[in-house]
Amino acid sequence: MANLLLTAVVARILSPHDFGVFAVALTAYVIVSSISDLGVSSCLIRADLDIDSLAPTVATISVLSGAILAAVMAAFASPIATALGSAAAAGPIKVMSLAVLLVGVFAVPNSQMVRDFKQDKIFLANAISFVPSTVLLIVLAKSGSGAMAFAWSRVVGQFVLGSVLIAAAPRHYRPGLTRSALSVTFRFGIPLAGANFVNYILLNVDYAFVGHLLGAAELGVYMLAFTLASAPYSLLGAVINNVSMPAFSRVKHDPALLKNAMTIALRGISLIVMPMCGMMIALARPLVLTLYGPKWAASANVLGVLSLYGAVFMACLLFANMLTSLGRTKFLFVLQLIWIGTLVPAMALGVHKDGVVGAAYAHVAVIVPIVLPSYLLVLKRVTGVRFTALGKAALPALLASSAAALAARGAASQFNSPLAQLITGLAAGGVTYGICAGQQAIAMFGRGRAAERVLHFYSTAARLVGLPAAGRAKHSARYGRIRAAEALNDTGPIRGSILANQGRRLGADGLEDLASHASFPYAYRQAGWLAQAVALHERTLADQERLLGPDHPHTLAARTNLAYTYRQAGFLAKAITLYERALADWKRLLGPDHPRALRCSNYLAAAYCEAGRPAEAIPLYEQTLADRQRLLGPDHPSTLRSSHYLARAYREAGRLAEAIPLYERTRAGWHQLLGPDHPSTLRSSHHLARAYREAGRPAEAIPLYEQTLARCGEVLGKDHTLTRRVRRNLSVTQELTASQGRHPDPGGQREKTRHQYDAETADSR
Repeated sequence: MANLLLTAVVARILSPHDFGVFAVALTAYVIVSSISDLGVSSCLIRADLDIDSLAPTVATISVLSGAILAAVMAAFASPIATALGSAAAAGPIKVMSLAVLLVGVFAVPNSQMVRDFKQDKIFLANAISFVPSTVLLIVLAKSGSGAMAFAWSRVVGQFVLGSVLIAAAPRHYRPGLTRSALSVTFRFGIPLAGANFVNYILLNVDYAFVGHLLGAAELGVYMLAFTLASAPYSLLGAVINNVSMPAFSRVKHDPALLKNAMTIALRGISLIVMPMCGMMIALARPLVLTLYGPKWAASANVLGVLSLYGAVFMACLLFANMLTSLGRTKFLFVLQLIWIGTLVPAMALGVHKDGVVGAAYAHVAVIVPIVLPSYLLVLKRVTGVRFTALGKAALPALLASSAAALAARGAASQFNSPLAQLITGLAAGGVTYGICAGQQAIAMFGRGRAAERVLHFYSTAARLVGLPAAGRAKHSARYGRIRAAEALNDTGPIRGSILANQGRRLGADGLEDLASHASFPYAYRQAGWLAQAVALHERTLADQERLLGPDHPHTLAARTNLAYTYRQAGFLAKAITLYERALADWKRLLGPDHPRALRCSNYLAAAYCEAGRPAEAIPLYEQTLADRQRLLGPDHPSTLRSSHYLARAYREAGRLAEAIPLYERTRAGWHQLLGPDHPSTLRSSHHLARAYREAGRPAEAIPLYEQTLARCGEVLGKDHTLTRRVRRNLSVTQELTASQGRHPDPGGQREKTRHQYDAETADSR
């Protein structure tokens, strides 16, 4: 919305010719930037690939390829500008080459955020970068800089955006190269880079034809219409690109779940995109005149046609991301070649026949009868999804949007003022769409009791006019029974018996709820869908409190599960508050020595550590260890785990003199209980060796590392995660020892700089 309003402001300052010059520079930029990292950064977004092993190689490739392409773009700026129809664009193209370089530099942190669904941080980075880039754009535009205002604004915005993402990245990777990572990245990235390159040519081939054949002024008119028609893409394009690839890659191995996710995604996209496009088709002229003024009136005819293209394009974008998440980038590349092979002659014919309006019709004539069916055929071949399922997902939104567009056109025709036409048309169309598709939208996106009340209102209204209103309820009940059966099958005998007992007390509906809630939040956590897991855990806790009471053991367990999910999702303040309450409740109801109370104490202490509050964590760990030693003995597995947790907290707090004896006792306990080759024993040996190293005792650390590495290689294999970690830390320790022998390092600065190589994921038990 801010970009839309900003374009409206700048359109009243600059001329169509200035817009056309920038369109040429933007065309060159987006085509070159589409291959700036050779597609390899997308490997980091896929959840089924290991980011730690790929990121250094991806960083190297992205920076080098971005620098080379930026230099080529700057060197050939004049020929590129002339070929695209505006020699005046050479200067802006040179400036935009800096943005190409920045794309490569910031590729890895951006991919990290997308992979982990850190959309809050991406939004914050975009919001921060929007301010300086907007100020610069308006200042330069008013000073008469023309298209250069857009170019410098884009570079500054890209720099600020990338800087914020680097600061927010959870981990930073140094450039590096490995043969295995090169094989994976190029096998996946090169076809994707080719598909991206073709895709961006597709997005800009119309600019090239219009600019070359009709001139910069006509290109400015066309660009403004295309920008407005791209409002659905501006709203949802980043959502689809940033969410669909990591999401679909998490469910790619379950055909039924994948097909269900595809239909749900298409339904959600259609419910948002189609009414927007329908309103722009019906209200194109009043929309252009109200936002941009009479000098842009020629854009209205183009907008009406391009809005239809925009609706179909968003569906194709979703399908393209599905193929990418499944690793089928070769299919995607072939589809893009088919697209551009048919669009180029159609665009040439359309521009010659009817100017900018003909260019818009060329898009529609290619994407509707050729491109969309091609995507559907490939998806059916790859996933087996049925055309009827996808059709049913999109049809309600299509029919409701058509009705809304007709209502908007009829209401707007009653007035002469463009502003009045726009307001009344939007109001009539919005009411019509709400009546026709509101129930679908609420069922799709609504949450909580407010959504249920709205759905109940729709059902009541349907009954009053004689329409069936029980369809969704029957569907929901059937779906609930299926979910309950699946959950009972997955719970095992203990949880299954608990659910059966609760079902006898609460009835069938209570059983379905408990079964569903017992299974789905855990499944979402395992799949990495933390937002969904948090929402389901919150609902589970509310239902448990309502059905069983606030002090029932299952309610307390649900509260602990929610706290754990908060902690995984990064909401440490919420997690700590819930853990504190759960610990107090377990102690009050079951006593301070109950195993659940002791486990919850460890959970709370771990949350304190993650929040940077070791002064509160260590006393909890100490008390839990003392209680377990008293209740279970010094050699019980739970006691040994508590000993490890406390030793780790001591080490992280810099209290190595207290940590090392605990690590030694823990290692000896695992050795006696499970043997020298058990993973717990090997892991404990690794922790002890690291503590020796951090304490400045390499003479004890290196032999222990070597012994642990030999056993890990024999028992776990050379490629096991623990084996690789021990090997890496042994190498770092030997390197530090050798360098300190040559150059003493009493302050421990080298150790601090190496600490990032030694970071391990905390044991969340």
